[in-house]
Amino acid sequence: MDATLQLNTVADLEKALLDLLRPDIADIFIGANELMRVRVNGVLDVLPIIGPPYEVLRSFVNIHSGAPADANNIMNAKDCHIGSIDSALSVHGRRFRINFFRCMGDKDHQNARLVLRLLNDRIPSVEYIRLPARIRDYIFGLTQGLILVCGKTGSGKSTTIAAILQERAKQRNEHCITLEQPIEYIFEPGRTMFSQREVGLSCSNFADGLKAALRESPDTIFVGEIRDAETAITSLRAAETGHLVFGTLHTNSAAQSVEKFVNQFPSEEQHGAWSSLANCMRLIICQTLVRSAAGGRIAVHEVLKNTTGVAAGIKKREIHSINHAIQTGKNEHGMQSWVMTATELRKEGIISEEVKAHLERFTELA
Repeated sequence: MDATLQLNTVADLEKALLDLLRPDIADIFIGANELMRVRVNGVLDVLPIIGPPYEVLRSFVNIHSGAPADANNIMNAKDCHIGSIDSALSVHGRRFRINFFRCMGDKDHQNARLVLRLLNDRIPSVEYIRLPARIRDYIFGLTQGLILVCGKTGSGKSTTIAAILQERAKQRNEHCITLEQPIEYIFEPGRTMFSQREVGLSCSNFADGLKAALRESPDTIFVGEIRDAETAITSLRAAETGHLVFGTLHTNSAAQSVEKFVNQFPSEEQHGAWSSLANCMRLIICQTLVRSAAGGRIAVHEVLKNTTGVAAGIKKREIHSINHAIQTGKNEHGMQSWVMTATELRKEGIISEEVKAHLERFTELA
């Protein structure tokens, strides 16, 4: 493809971004002096646009993200040893979640790339995220316990939790503390008071922010990612001591989520973790995005509710019993498997037969 446009200034880059604000574009990839790419309905497309030089890309991040020290040092391994920056920025009133990182470029030289995801101006409704009504109502009635929302990066986990928390804010007089990296949605208070904390700005990491949150009189806590033993342990402790905790994991099934959560604990503590999780866990929602027959993408879910039988299986480490519980728990408890979800969506004409088959294969891989 012949490039037709070279971006040379911050203003050029700002204009290019605004021109790419389309509902079908999820992610925008900008490399210094490289062809730009976009992810359209899950597929990567090349654009006839060359990204700006590194100095311009760095200046753009400095100007709009409020993190100039890190952006200036992104190419310096000594000053920025992790080689990437998670943040959010605003361009002409539109907010983006970003990761600015270094990687191998031409001729074995380090290059910089910026990946942006447009954040919605408004938090979608709980109806939009398509969780079963019985499960939504169950969540709104909870006051303590652990809810895990799981899926790969970019599957909409944060959007689902934001929709749930925003709806709860209309109904409950609570203090909700969020720990995010970066902050994606700005909550409207309603009856709930939100304290939104950004890891790297408001607190040093998820684990420290979570420990501090327990001293800040929360009712509900949202942990943007449970990624290490300390965060997992503290999340479980918060749920045990009377808080409602939402957390995310990068897993593809409820059974996998249970194992991954417990496996983050030190080996000597895992026996107790199985029992504590069985007592405290309320729901596991696994999520992926698929193409809609009407265009765009929609979220679909596998849902596990912690019944007496499920809790008994977790205590005994009988992971296989989780899939059986989901298969048999739809009518009484509102649980659903990927196959159940795919079948219903195809019956309603919301997805194609091809997408239904993809979801059924997804079950085998999860």
